[in-house]
Amino acid sequence: MKFFSTEILHPLSRVLSKSSLYKPGTLELRRYDNREMYITNCSPVNGEAALLFGSFTPPDDSLFGTLLAAHTLKKEGAKSVLAILPFAAYTRHDKVKSGLSLTTAWVGSLAKASGIDTIITIDLHSEHDRELMPVELVSLSPAPLFGEEIRKKNWTDATLVAPDNGAIPRCEAVARALQSANPVAYFKKERTPDGVTVHDLVGEVGKRCVLIDDQLDTGATLLQACRQLQDKGVEEILIMVTHGLFTGEAWKELKDVGVQEIIVTDTLAPRTNMPWVSVISVAPLLGQALKEYVETN
Repeated sequence: MKFFSTEILHPLSRVLSKSSLYKPGTLELRRYDNREMYITNCSPVNGEAALLFGSFTPPDDSLFGTLLAAHTLKKEGAKSVLAILPFAAYTRHDKVKSGLSLTTAWVGSLAKASGIDTIITIDLHSEHDRELMPVELVSLSPAPLFGEEIRKKNWTDATLVAPDNGAIPRCEAVARALQSANPVAYFKKERTPDGVTVHDLVGEVGKRCVLIDDQLDTGATLLQACRQLQDKGVEEILIMVTHGLFTGEAWKELKDVGVQEIIVTDTLAPRTNMPWVSVISVAPLLGQALKEYVETN
């Protein structure tokens, strides 16, 4: 079994490549003068299982490079390709609507056609994604990591809050990790032509709250939730999200609405150096998952 990577500069790739569970493999992504991409210097992999650390995250060179690497590994005789995608981009594009692309299904079809057999990711956006992607999906929960951080920071008395219905299972998973019997609170979220609206907090909250979600993109939903929590008398807020995209500038306003700290995992390479944003590593989760995969393949 060999480990390959199209994202050699990603901190997680560097950590995982040093494992003694598998042999290191090499491949190089290059471009011709006309900008067409190709792969060269691929290590022999005939008859072996290949572990491929890659990314589907924009810019789309990452998606194309990862798919091309998987195809090359299969072309070179790899008996299977396990793609390690800490952040599975495009999995939010799963709504079946007239006139709208179903991008999650499209990316899944590309993954299968490129020879990917299994994808390991962290905190898959929704279970519906499994129905749309024709490859095996293994989603690892960051709940144990979040629970540990909450204990370290002595925030176990805080109310766990989901910014929308979709985040309720994530909050409940963290509550289980904390062995907390306290019910989680959640907001209702509505999508309108003018954007997303967060309203109608369900459940009781105390003076401190921990908002938990899978992504911090622009921060618009979290901003609305924090403002409403302040209106309910909440004084301190901790935000814990799996994937920190930090798009645009609006998310920086979270510091002004009671947020003490934002904690993200390292599924994405760091996108901000703000002192009130902390990063915890999912390397232990991925390391254990790969250990189990190696032992059974």
